Amino acid sequence: MSPIEPMLQGRIDAYLMRLHKSLGDLPAQEASETVREIRSHLVERIEAMDPVNDELLTQFLLGFGSPEDIGSLYETRAIVARARVSVSPLLIWRATRRWAAKSVIGTLACLFALFGYVLGGGVLVCAFLKPFYPARIWHVGRTRWVGYKPGRTYRRRASPCPIS
Repeated sequence: MSPIEPMLQGRIDAYLMRLHKSLGDLPAQEASETVREIRSHLVERIEAMDPVNDELLTQFLLGFGSPEDIGSLYETRAIVARARVSVSPLLIWRATRRWAAKSVIGTLACLFALFGYVLGGGVLVCAFLKPFYPARIWHVGRTRWVGYKPGRTYRRRASPCPIS
């Protein structure tokens, strides 16, 4: 294990500062904890390299990933975790939209959620309008009705051959 030179430590600190800025949507305590965790991983892996120089550090940081990409992934994970325990439709929608930008499964979840929200909104609008327009809600075409059709009673017809 070799100690990290001050110049290289400055580059690591700059990388972590960019990471901290990219975690802007997270609460301050959670962002600081994330940066501390990543700092420990970076320092541990860099100290394990025998000759640490500027070129090797550059290669390592490029391989580790962009701070903005890492920050975006951590933010998405945090939003999805909050949405799992929340009942707020807006937070759930925000989480699925963000997840949709990251993966195919997220896109499918977002489309499914959008379908559900549109369907639920349509049912709520129909339920609200039903008392004001009872003859027009749930009507499908001229002869088909999904719900009750006013002015018509449905009686059971008498059987042509009564059962005795």
